[in-house]
Amino acid sequence: MKAIFIALLLFLGLVVVAQASSVGWSAVSKWQLTRVQPNRTYDIGQGYAFNPGSSRQCYVMDVAYISEQREKRPPAEWVLFTPSSFCLEAGQGVLVDIDLFVAPEIKMDGGLKGDYFAFIGPCTYDGNIGACVASKLYFTVGN
Repeated sequence: MKAIFIALLLFLGLVVVAQASSVGWSAVSKWQLTRVQPNRTYDIGQGYAFNPGSSRQCYVMDVAYISEQREKRPPAEWVLFTPSSFCLEAGQGVLVDIDLFVAPEIKMDGGLKGDYFAFIGPCTYDGNIGACVASKLYFTVGN
């Protein structure tokens, strides 16, 4: 039954299974939260980071943006990952818990209220070259 559910989610595009170089990520492709209020923690969900490569690799969970996005960019500190960094042997994986905390003391152009967007997921950095895979995170602070 669980296999049928996962297959259905993959078919409907609700789960992204992505692989870039030696980074793997299996999670909901798009998280959307509405009416987020400052000074509260929201459970976004979980993702599964895995090492599809043939050797040990270290990862850091990261937040990224589109250069000309219309939504506001949430500060990376608002997105909390547990664990936030880890090393995996080839073929190993780890569940990553993802929370959102909108810090009310952050001063932003136009105030805190508004629509936000970011990519979230694991990255590997080998020297100056990095590879990342991610899910989309949308949320609205206020009304």
